[in-house]
Amino acid sequence: MSEYKSYYNKDTMLYAGALRVGLLEQHQQNVENEGNVFVDQMPPFSEDSIGKNYKWDIKKKQWIEVDDLQYIKNQKIKEIAELKDKLSKDDYKIIKSYEYSLAGQEIPYDLETLIYERDVIRDKINELEKEIE
Repeated sequence: MSEYKSYYNKDTMLYAGALRVGLLEQHQQNVENEGNVFVDQMPPFSEDSIGKNYKWDIKKKQWIEVDDLQYIKNQKIKEIAELKDKLSKDDYKIIKSYEYSLAGQEIPYDLETLIYERDVIRDKINELEKEIE
């Protein structure tokens, strides 16, 4: 067994660091509180691996080399999908507001704020889409 335990960020799965086993008890809680997960295996460090990033593959239970540009692009695609989903979940508020206005009833939402928030989301989607073109 290695004298070090490595850890990865649980959101990105990217290698985040390593801790000597003797210091584990003292620092493990802080590292985990920062959103990291420990594994026994170290990434394959060598002179050839300098400047490379590694990602923990949960299924294979091993470190795999990550192409930075492709990884970043995939993260942006994921974020775009999440933002579009958020927009679609609020569509009913726009429809309901329109129906209320047609019926001459008071709109049940702060329409100005709702439209502003949706515009901010659309702007972010457009920005991310330009970045991955």
